[in-house]
Amino acid sequence: MITVIPTNRCSDIDIYINVNNRLKRCKWGRERHLTHLYAPEKGFRDAEQQALSIYDISERQRRALVRTEWGIVWQHPQAGLRPTVFAGGNIGERLMAIGNRHYGDIRRKAAQWMENVELPENCLDDLPTTFSGGEQQRINIARGLIGDYPILLLDEPTASLDAKNRLAVTQLINNAKDKGCAIVGIFHDADSFQRSGDRK
Repeated sequence: MITVIPTNRCSDIDIYINVNNRLKRCKWGRERHLTHLYAPEKGFRDAEQQALSIYDISERQRRALVRTEWGIVWQHPQAGLRPTVFAGGNIGERLMAIGNRHYGDIRRKAAQWMENVELPENCLDDLPTTFSGGEQQRINIARGLIGDYPILLLDEPTASLDAKNRLAVTQLINNAKDKGCAIVGIFHDADSFQRSGDRK
């Protein structure tokens, strides 16, 4: 199911997926549809409230938009994590993309997000490949939610998590929603959807 959670920052969002298209069988296709592969009918406004048409901007501008305006959590952590960068660096580089430059602040915030997703702070300097699949997903979640993004795209964020961690992650999603973030999510876990979704 695809979930749209509208808020005051992005309250007039309509998303249409062509179900007769072969993308119906591919959730990556749905997520990529939302990020930039298909032209929207209306544009998007960036942080300075300038109207953008995703297809009238350069590839460089589009990538910058995805890095600075949209938080993305992929179903498969390997799609969102850089395996040769430490866990803290994977989380912290999203802060650098939105302008944070103080190493100590970035490291402190990354450590806080490790704690938010219930991973020990002393694992900050471990490579993602040393973590289990569920732990990698939690690093992926911290990476996707660390910025104060106006839009979050979530592709099965709770799929590989146990019940305790699913509950913690849905609370983080709700915290983002309470701050005014618009969330588009793909959930197969009905309980996680019930805890965070507003409409199907």
